Amino acid sequence: MATPGDFLGHVLPAVPGCPDLAAKLDIRRACVQFCREARVWRAWLDPVDVVAGWMEYALPVPVGATVARVEEAKLGDTRLGPMTREDALAAYGETWDTGLRGESRNYLVPGPGTLALVPIPARDGAGLLKVFATLEPTPTAATVPDWLLADYPETIAHGALARLLAVPGKPWSNPQLALWHGRRFQADIGSYAAVVAQGWTCRPLGTRSVFR
Repeated sequence: MATPGDFLGHVLPAVPGCPDLAAKLDIRRACVQFCREARVWRAWLDPVDVVAGWMEYALPVPVGATVARVEEAKLGDTRLGPMTREDALAAYGETWDTGLRGESRNYLVPGPGTLALVPIPARDGAGLLKVFATLEPTPTAATVPDWLLADYPETIAHGALARLLAVPGKPWSNPQLALWHGRRFQADIGSYAAVVAQGWTCRPLGTRSVFR
């Protein structure tokens, strides 16, 4: 794993006099924003045991990470459909979150790091729930994935510098340069998000592959 300090060589030369602690804070913030918006950190989480009559499940995430977005959920081999609380109420009625039991066909996300099965499962199942999620570092993470440093050091530097250079009244303050780094950071986020949306392939967006 890499640390925010490992990115300092890409950041400090552009902000002479900036304390390491301040730079590390904004490096971590850039890592969080990049992972959340570009969705580059995605993984199948460890399977979760399902308990009959239990609707909500905490999602197991790596140390120093949190779930930014649930991309897919499966119960055994059955793919679950995403829904909101309003969807659940319309589809299942007033008892959707209290008395309704059955074969779960949908999921919703009541809060960060939590997933609810709808209807409430009527049977136990060891390792039955599988979730594919976009992850991001927590705001206090001591480490971030190595590949952020190996593959995206300049992008993370742009994100950190957009914040640091915008701080007023500092020897390194430069609002105009802060805007430039901010535009570069957002452009990188957009480019990498498009690559992720294409499944890391050259397939154009908006097309559908047909497999025979």
